[in-house]
Order: sequence, then structure tokens, then C-alpha cells
Amino acid sequence: MPHPFKFTIKNNKTEELETLKGQFTDAEWARLGEFLESAYRLASSRIAQTSSQLSFGFSWRKGTGLTYRATLPPEADTAAFLHWMRPFVLKREPAYFYAACNILSRRLALASARRCIQALRDRYAGKAIPFTMSIGPLVLTAEDALDQWLNAFEYHHDPDKRSELRAMYEVFPEASARAVFIYSMLERASAVGKLAAIINSLVKQDGSEVRLRL
Repeated sequence: MPHPFKFTIKNNKTEELETLKGQFTDAEWARLGEFLESAYRLASSRIAQTSSQLSFGFSWRKGTGLTYRATLPPEADTAAFLHWMRPFVLKREPAYFYAACNILSRRLALASARRCIQALRDRYAGKAIPFTMSIGPLVLTAEDALDQWLNAFEYHHDPDKRSELRAMYEVFPEASARAVFIYSMLERASAVGKLAAIINSLVKQDGSEVRLRL
């Protein structure tokens, strides 16, 4: 059975209002519900609530050369955070982030709504990170490097991906690389939370109009 929705988007710059009516299929509705449920669980993780325990950087001094520094959250907190992020990262999971984006982009057929969703896709992909860090040919802040790390050490144990990253650790400390990857995952979590807010406004409707500010 179709699941109707109605909402209004307000452009903060122009104050212009755009109203849209539509409906989700049962399959789409179920996927969005899975996404929202997983987002609620993610929000309860300690790292997702605050990233104050994570820091990294480097310094250079004449005579001593380059020095890296990294402060990581407790391992139990990191493990819980990565576990709750898993449904959004793995393609076969019902809560897969890009699948939810595709549903919303298809149904929210307004240019302003689609721009908002594209901005969240870019944030999830690491394109909003305000710096770029490269070690040799590997761009640590890129989406493919993050997925390589997850497949090598966290979600899977691909030996080839592990050997490539371990070779990098010979010139760049593992703790610093781990800090960069966790930071990238926090960027993903931020995108998940913002997308969940949009889904929540659509799924939790009681028949009244919902307004979103973009």
C-alpha cells in the first residue's frame, strides 16, 4: 500500500516556499524505517555524541624532523561506534546510506531538496573534509581509502588490503592513520544524522504538513 507524504521546503536565503506531495512504496517505506531505526542506535554511541577524545596532527622541528601525534578514543567506544555505523556502510544492508539517498532523491522531486541530499552524499563521501592528507598514492581522506581500511581491519579482513595499509604504516604511524579514518567515519555519521532528520519528518507524519529548512 502507498505511504503518502506532504512537506514544504523553505529556502533560508530567498524565503521561498515549495510544497511537494508524493508517496513511498512499501519497500521504500521499509528501507527508510530501517535507516531511521539504525540512526537512533548510532546516536546513542559515545563517539557519535562527542568527538572531543579524538585529535591528530604533526609538527616539524629542525634537528628532530617530522613528529606525528594522535589521541584516540577508548577502543571499546570506537568498536561500538563502528558497529553501529556498519548498516549504513555495507551495500547489502537495508539501511545502506546511498540507497536511502536514492529513494529520497527519486521521491522528493524538487531541485532544492535534491541539492540538500547531494550535499549529504558529498559529506558522507568525505568531500566536505576541510583538508586532504595523502601518503604516497593513497589519499587517506578519500572515500576509497576509508573503505579499504574498513575492509582490511574492521568489517572484513582482506589480506591484500591489509598488506597495502601496513606498508603505509612504515612511513605514517598507524595511530595517526586510525585517527584520520575515525574522523572520516564521524563525517559519515554527521551525514547519517542529517538524512535521518529528513526521513523522520516524513515517516513520523500525522497527516499534517511538514516543513523543512534548506
